[in-house]
Amino acid sequence: MDVDGTAAHGKDASTDGTGPDAAERRDLAPQWVLPLVIHAERATPPGRTDALEAAARAVLVFLTDPRAVDGEWADAVAAWMDGRIRKVVRRARGAPWRRAVALPGITVQHGTAELRIYPPVPVDAWPEDLARLQVAGTELADETPPADPGAGTPVMWLNPEVEMTAGKAMAQAGHAAQLAWWRLDDKARERWADQDFSLAVRIATAAGWASLLALDLPLVRDGGFTEVAPGTCTVIADHPALRGLRFRHGGQLRPRPRANPSNVTTRAEWEVSGRGRQLREPARVPWMPCRRLKPAPTQAASRLVDKSTYRYDGFSRWSL
Repeated sequence: MDVDGTAAHGKDASTDGTGPDAAERRDLAPQWVLPLVIHAERATPPGRTDALEAAARAVLVFLTDPRAVDGEWADAVAAWMDGRIRKVVRRARGAPWRRAVALPGITVQHGTAELRIYPPVPVDAWPEDLARLQVAGTELADETPPADPGAGTPVMWLNPEVEMTAGKAMAQAGHAAQLAWWRLDDKARERWADQDFSLAVRIATAAGWASLLALDLPLVRDGGFTEVAPGTCTVIADHPALRGLRFRHGGQLRPRPRANPSNVTTRAEWEVSGRGRQLREPARVPWMPCRRLKPAPTQAASRLVDKSTYRYDGFSRWSL
């Protein structure tokens, strides 16, 4: 993410983690990653769409697991959310898969896909049995085109102009599901959880993508670590509960009151309510073009990005 150095070090620099320098402070924090492993036997690999949907659902299952909310994984989750919410997908089969399943985590079954998600780890300190797994070139295919999503189904729409491997697309679908979850109110979250986080992942048409950009839905902009250029718009989370609503957390994020406001606010210090971490009502600021997020000029998809989709908000302006 591009950051204006004067904003970070000049008179506009914040001390509470909510000012224009928040992105730089997030990048300076120790970085953690959320590991996902897809079970991909050579003879019976999962379908691509099933794998993408399994990844998105797994992220939601993980975020609402009691161990991640206020249990033994909560500290790792807080450290992960203090930085970039990175996700990395690896693949395993045979004995490596059996060793991966033995590690603490959650297994999610979805159609032909079986996936295991783990508590966050530092980017340079993966468990040995996971670090050995392949990460590059994870590619899958669908035997038949996926059916149209049912009415009322939340859909993670992939940018039709951006080519990604299955592993990369799985991580992006997980980002989109997480951003959608953060925007929902408690009642919408409860309904979605009661439906076992039913969702679909599909490739949008060019016209459909342009229309979605105008709806102010959660939009994933990639951090550019792998495969695509920084700032590339990859996925839009289209949840029925978010259509027609302005971003309820638009503007700068306000931490809960505390004794020493000079410290940098961490995500662990924000209010918690409902089925996971949720921010209280933030301070409002006018919407304006975001100077820090720029679509990648080398990507054809950047031509579809309208400036009206850029927001100073606490979530969708993240470069993930």
